[in-house]
Formats: sequence, structure tokens, C-alpha cells
Amino acid sequence: MCGIFSAHGGFPPMRFGRGLKGLAPMNYRKTVTKRILVLFVIIAVLSNGLSALRFEYSEDLDRIGDVGMYVSLALPGTLLFEAETEAYPSLALSYGSVIGAGYLARTVLKEAITAQRPYVGYPDAPPPRSDDYKSFPSGHALMTFASAAYLQTAVCLWHPDSTLLKSMAVANWILAAATSTLRVVGGSHHVHDVLAGAAIGGGLGFLGPFITDRLQKRDRQAPRVLIGQATGVLVSY
Repeated sequence: MCGIFSAHGGFPPMRFGRGLKGLAPMNYRKTVTKRILVLFVIIAVLSNGLSALRFEYSEDLDRIGDVGMYVSLALPGTLLFEAETEAYPSLALSYGSVIGAGYLARTVLKEAITAQRPYVGYPDAPPPRSDDYKSFPSGHALMTFASAAYLQTAVCLWHPDSTLLKSMAVANWILAAATSTLRVVGGSHHVHDVLAGAAIGGGLGFLGPFITDRLQKRDRQAPRVLIGQATGVLVSY
């Protein structure tokens, strides 16, 4: 925690990048909400057809899904290309908290809910594994959608004019959707496992930058001790 918080007990005042003004909170929430709703409608429509099918387990698609998840988790790192250096610790803490919360939610739900994977009991099933009855929710969907939602919200808040980051945000949504689809088509998950994971991860991803932004704004208005040739207290309201 050292180096993340300033001497007065909060986040150090900083600029996240050239686009600090970003969008008004209400505008960015509406924009992001519309996009995620459209995405979930598309997934829900497609899931009606996919849920009626049973896909054979594919080890190759399973591995490709793993790669997709890791690439997705790395994409928010592109925020560092636009952020000020002093913002790096807060960004790392913010994103790390989202991913940590996502992994915790995934683990707790998988341990609490017994749900067999689609391949259990079929001839094409892989060798028995400890997670054969921990299908709900999809951890891959949860983590990739958390990453995509985090990057999207961060771009809307802090870098609305960055063409690079907008492209990365779009790529991350596509990657999250593709990875989640592979979990179904590859026979590792039911459709409802993926939808639940996407919903949980998406919610956590949107909250991360929003909470960080609120903490930054509150911290900039907090009392500060100025140390230099003269010492005093500056109080902002």
C-alpha cells in the first residue's frame, strides 16, 4: 500500500491523462449502459439457439479460450500509454481490485454451487478433473468481461479522445465475447454459465473505474498540508 496513498491519507492528486475531463458522469454511464445492454441482448438471442445444442468437448478450443482470457486481462495495461506516470499506482490498485474481486466471486460461487459441465457422462469427456462439477459460473466469461468493462469505463472517464484506447476497448469486448462463445462451443460450459459470468464480471468492471474516479475527486477536495518555505493548511470546499 505504500506509495499509493499520500501523507494526508488518500489517493495522491494526479492526472490520469490528457482526457481527464472525460464525459459527464451521467453521459458516460448512459453511453456505457447502452453498449452493454446491446451486447447482452445479442448474446441472449444467440444463446437461445446455442442452449438447444450440445457441443463435444474440444481440448484445442479449451486452450484457445485460455489464451483469449489472458490476452483480455492484459489489454487494460494499454491505459499506461495515455496515463500520467504518477497515476500508475492508482490504476494498478483499481484494476487489481476488480480482478481480485472477480476471482473471489468466481471461486466462492464455484465452491458453493454444484453444477456439472456439459461433457460429464459423455464418451468425449476429458479425464476426470476436480472442476468437473464446478461449471457455474464461467470464470473465463467473468474475468474477460470484467477486463472489457473496466477498460471501456476507464476510457470513457479519463481518455475519451484516445483513438488507441477506444480501439483497445472495442477489441477487448470482441475478445470477451469470442472467449465466452468458445467456452460453450468447446463443450466446457452451458450457456447460462457464460451469461452469469459475463453479467457478474461486467458489473465489477464498470464499478472499478467509477469508484476510483469518485475517490480521486473526493481526495482533491480534502484538506492538505503544504510543506515548503512556508507551512500551512489549505482547505478546499
